[in-house]
Amino acid sequence: MVAGEPGFDAPVDVAVRWILTMSDPLIPPGYRERMDAQMSAQISVQPQWGSFFLGGAISDLIHTLPSEDPWRSISARFGDHAIGDKAPGFDGAVTDDGAPFGTYLNALDVSGQVMAYPEIDPGLIAFAQDLMPASCYALACGSLSHKEAAEALRAALVPFGSYDVGDDGQQDAVGAAVIHPEVPPEGSGALLVEAGLPALRWAAARRRSYLDSFDDGYLFEVLARWSHLAGRLAAGEDPGEDQWRLIAARNEQNAIEPLPADDF
Repeated sequence: MVAGEPGFDAPVDVAVRWILTMSDPLIPPGYRERMDAQMSAQISVQPQWGSFFLGGAISDLIHTLPSEDPWRSISARFGDHAIGDKAPGFDGAVTDDGAPFGTYLNALDVSGQVMAYPEIDPGLIAFAQDLMPASCYALACGSLSHKEAAEALRAALVPFGSYDVGDDGQQDAVGAAVIHPEVPPEGSGALLVEAGLPALRWAAARRRSYLDSFDDGYLFEVLARWSHLAGRLAAGEDPGEDQWRLIAARNEQNAIEPLPADDF
């Protein structure tokens, strides 16, 4: 069996199919809606799995940005939980200079702006919708290690005492999502879905902003990696130091060089 094969709805299958919605804008709308609904249901009913997937992927993407990129040092707060040295006294995020974070204005330093509105600007459309405060917090978690990011997401966005449902409950949830994709997820990880997926998209879009093409092959690799690792980590398995060294090496190999000074 190949991961993602149609007809199979284990967590890794749901995630692998969903990955393509992050890279191909020509996917039929109905199919995209079903894949988004399944992924949302998956994270909602198995938030431990979801926190490892989202935390690992966001951390990898943020750590491949140039070292001076301001998105690598965002400070944020959500409830009693804070990230960074300059966390604000309110739910949300700020940059190192104290400016609010979470609108398309935070992307202008790399993306620039060629159209009057971000909604019609190819370089800004991914940032056109402001991030909610919980999403700003989730994105700030990308400055942490894989494990720390997952723990920070779970602590702030998943109710204490929540657990991942078993195989039957997971299958029921992702199956129902195909039949009724318009119904929002209702599991204990619902806020993790609402906050984490937009943060992941912004992290991917920020990395893509530095590239000469909208096609970022490393994004697919990162998401595929965490589609598999999330299940192992949620089950209490330690993938081992070789796995972590490999991830660090791949991130370094795919790190983005700073833009030349005359590009700003």
